[in-house]
Amino acid sequence: MNTKTKTKTTKLNFGCGDNILKGWINHDQLLDGLDVRKALPYNPNTAQYIFAEHLVEHLTCLEALAFLEQCYQVLEPGGVIRVAIPDLAKIRKLDGSYEVFLNIETSFEGITTKSRRDSMRLVLTHWGHKSFWTGELLAQVLWIVGFEDLSFEEYGQSNHTELCDIDGHYKNHRLEEMYPGVSEICRKEVTTIEGVKK
Repeated sequence: MNTKTKTKTTKLNFGCGDNILKGWINHDQLLDGLDVRKALPYNPNTAQYIFAEHLVEHLTCLEALAFLEQCYQVLEPGGVIRVAIPDLAKIRKLDGSYEVFLNIETSFEGITTKSRRDSMRLVLTHWGHKSFWTGELLAQVLWIVGFEDLSFEEYGQSNHTELCDIDGHYKNHRLEEMYPGVSEICRKEVTTIEGVKK
């Protein structure tokens, strides 16, 4: 994709993975080859909503900043971005069930976490992660980019109807069938922030 989309775009889902949302334009490097480290194929002021769930940690800090700046440009005034990250500050405070989850998740690779430090190190270095985030850091970066009215939202919840129940990182988790309840455990690591382009 190297041409700018000329039609009016409403809702963009970047880094969608398996979370294909009906009524949204879903992008993922493995789905359609879109590389968010490059110029996004959208004109300025053409989107009402942008969703980026568990994406920015797969970019370097500078790549994430550039991507979020492009999102700001693509959104029309009044448009809203929703960004979800694994939050290191939250992970540090979770109970021992988080280690159980990580050991299940990585057991196929022969990796075992024995402590919270091991767990946090795994989040820093595994699954293609290239940057580290907390909710406070993400909020500051979104503000620097230009977003206003920043709000911390719960999983699946939003003050914007279009952004409710779209989170999917753990919705269809492959381990849920084998280990009921694991999705709820790993959702606790997530911070989700929304911001508005004024």
